[in-house]
Amino acid sequence: MVIGVIVLVTVGGGVLLLRNTNPKSQIPSSNEIGGQPDLQVPVTEEAVTPEVKVETTGKTVEVTVEGSQFKFLPATIKAKKGDTVVVTFKSMGGMHDFMIDEFEVATNQIGDGEEEEMEFVADKTGTFEYYCSVDGHRQLGMVGKLIVE
Repeated sequence: MVIGVIVLVTVGGGVLLLRNTNPKSQIPSSNEIGGQPDLQVPVTEEAVTPEVKVETTGKTVEVTVEGSQFKFLPATIKAKKGDTVVVTFKSMGGMHDFMIDEFEVATNQIGDGEEEEMEFVADKTGTFEYYCSVDGHRQLGMVGKLIVE
């Protein structure tokens, strides 16, 4: 993504530089060489805006996360930007849920032996905390990490 932004800024700056140069100082007008009036050709936005594509994997990452006494297994989930992440959350002893605020992911609180599945697109990069929002569980260490590269 950073490379895409750099390319966009570089190409955009070059286009702006070229558009702001004075073409009359480089090429004589038709009035100067033949007496015909200058013809103005409109430049459309499509003609000057380069197409920049952001590369994403678009893969599906499936993971089963078990929530038990103040921990998640696995404690870390990894994905690439653009991946669809499918989480099957299973409660293994007690009432638990699974939350990732930055992706608006939230299960219901479920009891022992129950499971719930959710799906989201990892459209941001970084390290994000997932946690159980049942009273006191997060504070007692029921957290994990989602790493999106």
